[in-house]
Amino acid sequence: MKVKFKKEIFIFISFFFITLSWSKFFIYNGLQDYLEYTGLFFILFGIYVRHFGKKDIKKIILLIIVMFFFSIGLILQNMDVSKKVNAIISMFILASIAIVPCKYINKFDTYLGIEKAIISGLVLSTILSFIFRINIITGASEGIIVKWGFDAGLEHRNYLSYVLLSLFLIEYMKLKLGETKSKYALFVVFLFILSTNSRSSFIILFLFLVTSNINKIRVLKHKKMVTFFLLCVFLVLAGIPALQIMRNKSETFHFRFNGLYNYLHMFSDNMKYMLFGNLKIAYGNSNMSYDENIRSIIGWDGSTELVIFNVLIKNGLIGFIGYFLIFRNYVKTSLKLHNEK
Repeated sequence: MKVKFKKEIFIFISFFFITLSWSKFFIYNGLQDYLEYTGLFFILFGIYVRHFGKKDIKKIILLIIVMFFFSIGLILQNMDVSKKVNAIISMFILASIAIVPCKYINKFDTYLGIEKAIISGLVLSTILSFIFRINIITGASEGIIVKWGFDAGLEHRNYLSYVLLSLFLIEYMKLKLGETKSKYALFVVFLFILSTNSRSSFIILFLFLVTSNINKIRVLKHKKMVTFFLLCVFLVLAGIPALQIMRNKSETFHFRFNGLYNYLHMFSDNMKYMLFGNLKIAYGNSNMSYDENIRSIIGWDGSTELVIFNVLIKNGLIGFIGYFLIFRNYVKTSLKLHNEK
């Protein structure tokens, strides 16, 4: 008898397992990679085996273009072939999930399924933490008001904050589509975001609310581009001094920024490294981790936590073109959701 799996089952299993892969319980028991790869497998299986058709050709072309910008730097880097292949595969998984799922992850009901999977994963992670006496609090050296943050049993409170941001986005879309009860869910999710005490998530949430409500703050009627330009100017003028203050006053931000600053100070004159990346420095010593290998070269007074820094190391400046194309595709897909319910 042939068993037919519905798309919703694949979606739920995928995001449920990926969420749990960040749980301290499964990390401590050495199951993180198994859960993560299982979740990714179900996503890729659903994309390429069950929901790929002729209408997806444009997405495939976009995927090929993005993979060119992601891979060209890795191919040109002087690094072991096996490490190049592993890096390219990881970029392929990222690009596939971000671009190809035309009919797979672009319907509003699908996002509701993702929401249920994430919430289920967070609840189970929290329950397991209570049962096995695993701490559900992560320290925050420079937290707001208090020096800790709720993490729901995940590896770090920042991970929880980013997961909650995705839930906030889904509930926000539901509210925009007329589900008035979502305003209560938004308030609850907002409180949980506050409980993580993650400053980066606060900044992302603020930027999201500003950009998503740009029509309401237009300074000139029917002049969206003018308003957008003025908003960008304001963010730049306000952002540069804010970054300087944070770099000088915040030890954690200074630590993260120093990683990028040290790298640029050492390699900015090497155009090959800047354009195509320098991932080989992450594999210099097999007995050291990715983070430790890089910091042993750029200096221990900086970290590798900034996303921009990691993209620069792995893909180089040319890799940012690929991320821009993914972001552009995401915006176009999101706009289509406003016409669905």
